[in-house]
Amino acid sequence: MDENQKERNQNLNLNQNQNLVTEIKNDGRSVFDFSTPEELQVSTIKSALGFIIYFFVFVVCVPLVLLKFKNYTLLEVYMPNVDLLANLLSYRGGPFGDNLFIDLYAPNSTNISAFIQTTLINYMALLGVTYIISRETKLSKNIAYGWGIGFVMLLLTYLLPAQFIVKLMNEVYNKITPYFEKHYFMFPAYFPSILVGALITVGIIYLEKNIIFFYRKNLTQFADFLLTIPRKL
Repeated sequence: MDENQKERNQNLNLNQNQNLVTEIKNDGRSVFDFSTPEELQVSTIKSALGFIIYFFVFVVCVPLVLLKFKNYTLLEVYMPNVDLLANLLSYRGGPFGDNLFIDLYAPNSTNISAFIQTTLINYMALLGVTYIISRETKLSKNIAYGWGIGFVMLLLTYLLPAQFIVKLMNEVYNKITPYFEKHYFMFPAYFPSILVGALITVGIIYLEKNIIFFYRKNLTQFADFLLTIPRKL
């Protein structure tokens, strides 16, 4: 990449960032207040195709395989975390470099397609969480026992991690990219970034499971305390 092209790209990114900041300051309270630059737009058909591929493979096929092999433990871990998987798959548009998955999961959605897809994926993840809470509540016949799980699961694998995972992936990507600036090839930086993201994701899930396992009694006691507050009032 020559210096002129590099400078043009930098100016383009600067203008896009300035426009985005202006939109946020002026309106920026909903997805309807943002406009995606033309060169970054993806057709509705292509965006929908990316979601269909993700849904068929990771929301339908993988759970069916786990059910077939009666691996219910892994299934319970997998379903509430389909959002983290989508977060990895959508990183920088996906592994093929064609932005097929660019709208799949965007924690900060700037267009309607991304908002709809992200909302659907979050909804599926929440259904997974609520199923586990309901199941544990039914088996234990104790609302606090089931609800206590939600305190950890909703925070660690749903509300918190996506932004931080992407941040760390970008750090890796930006460290590696300068070594390949003269090549129109994204993969030397892309795959190490995805690997880091995947390891962090697995680590977060592992941390969640251990917190629930070792502090289940404390979580139940805290949930039970919250349930007694209305009665005390």
